[in-house]
Amino acid sequence: MMVVVCIVAVTATFAMPAIDSFMASQKVAAEAENFVAGVRLARYKALQESVLHRLVFDLDAANYVNAYKIEACTKYDDDLYADTSEDSTTGFVVGSTYDSADWESILETDEAIVDGSISMIYSSTNKIIYFYPTGYLVSPPTLSAAGATTHTIKDYNLKNIDEVYVIFAYGNARVKVFINAMGILTSESYVAEEDDASI
Repeated sequence: MMVVVCIVAVTATFAMPAIDSFMASQKVAAEAENFVAGVRLARYKALQESVLHRLVFDLDAANYVNAYKIEACTKYDDDLYADTSEDSTTGFVVGSTYDSADWESILETDEAIVDGSISMIYSSTNKIIYFYPTGYLVSPPTLSAAGATTHTIKDYNLKNIDEVYVIFAYGNARVKVFINAMGILTSESYVAEEDDASI
């Protein structure tokens, strides 16, 4: 009996790290998959309904994501969107703050709260990505003034986003999600070495 107990104890000692690693990877993958599904839904709905959507992050100073929202615009106007004149005073004015009455969530909740045990790291300081009805993901236009809380959307002042990425991390498990102008390009899961300088 003592021999059997010793064998079980030794086996458990070797198995526990593998189990912990597996559980960590599953936890991270689930959080990343929810994010990817939300982004894909927003792009699809923007195309299907011809309504501006957005992804907006609640970031801390180090670009860690505390929460994010995926929302549809509540005051869409196609005619004002199409204004291509730089000098024109018309345009589609939308709130640019994290909490804005111009937007409503397309998720099951008002915002997605990131699991406190998971680090979600965003590669850009640009807190908003717009899903344009043409199918492209675009950067927000420059704010009209310091402290402004709105963006004026016109076709001429929008540009496709540069590729960005979001890293989901827990323990030694990592999922890296890339976003470009066409949506979610790839999702890469891997176990990171402690000395991986790219993370």
